[in-house]
Amino acid sequence: EENNVQEEKKEEKEQYEKMVTE
Repeated sequence: EENNVQEEKKEEKEQYEKMVTE
């Protein structure tokens, strides 16, 4: 369960950074 949460957070972070970069 916890590992799954980390994966979701990682995805959110990558999407956020992508938004900020553009």
